[in-house]
Amino acid sequence: MKNYNCLLSNEEQFLLVGLLDSKWQCYGSEDIEPELDDALDYVFVETSTESIRITMNQISLDFFDEPEDYAILGVSPGQDESKTRGRGEISAKYQNQVIREIFLLESETRAIRDENPVFTYRSHDAVIFRLEHAWISISRSGLWSQSLVISARDTRDGLELYDPLSLWESTLECRFEVSQNWVQLPLAKTTN
Repeated sequence: MKNYNCLLSNEEQFLLVGLLDSKWQCYGSEDIEPELDDALDYVFVETSTESIRITMNQISLDFFDEPEDYAILGVSPGQDESKTRGRGEISAKYQNQVIREIFLLESETRAIRDENPVFTYRSHDAVIFRLEHAWISISRSGLWSQSLVISARDTRDGLELYDPLSLWESTLECRFEVSQNWVQLPLAKTTN
């Protein structure tokens, strides 16, 4: 059986944990309309202490003996892009709200053919921020797509999030078991 763990690395998760308890400043990207759920190539997030960049990176995976390119979530340090940008849009709608919690949306897909496991695929599909009075998610738009979708709502129920259930459809030949969980990042920042 093949195992694919396409999860954020410890370093990437540590970058996110570093944003806890800081004040949200802005988010943005190229050609973003802050009030719409648009598909974006990347998203930067700036807080009172740090900034990050969330992207989708290409990786080749071989689920059924046919390698294909898939997109996986990535997090890297930002570069205060709101101050250096010459184009694109920035939203400061939730400026100065404290980041109370950060979650990762994690999914697991198991493929079973003739009652034998074929593969297990685990991925982080979204980064979700709970601010004082709002929820903001930055989510993948699809398994192959390198686009991200931003969604901001007053409650977590209204967030637009990637749904792996719609992608993995069982057939007579192969059955898929799909689960998705919210994983909360540590409440307290730790240093090494």
